[in-house]
Amino acid sequence: MAYTYRKVDWTEWHRVAQTFTQFTDDTIPDPKLPHPALAEIVVAEDEDGNIVGFLVAQLVKHLEPLWIAPDHRGKVSWTKLVNMLDPHGCYMFAHDGKSARRAEVFGARKEKYNAVYYKD
Repeated sequence: MAYTYRKVDWTEWHRVAQTFTQFTDDTIPDPKLPHPALAEIVVAEDEDGNIVGFLVAQLVKHLEPLWIAPDHRGKVSWTKLVNMLDPHGCYMFAHDGKSARRAEVFGARKEKYNAVYYKD
């Protein structure tokens, strides 16, 4: 079978959304695609034009870096800085124990995923 691979224009996202919702299992409680301004979608289509695979590249809000000048550490409230950005729904890469403890203050939990990075 020959497949067609292409980037989907935002006007066709409803097709991907239908496929996504139809084949999502219970591991994703409320499946939604990100807004087109924040993502790109590529699809694989069969010979009849049915979407048989897709991949989404999306921007995800995450909190970092956090920096406070050395002379002001312990005085500047990092919790106020975080609260101004509303940390709910954000990711944070806790590169050390101190970062992880900061995240826990806001009720963050460690996810079971492993982060990977594609280098240039």
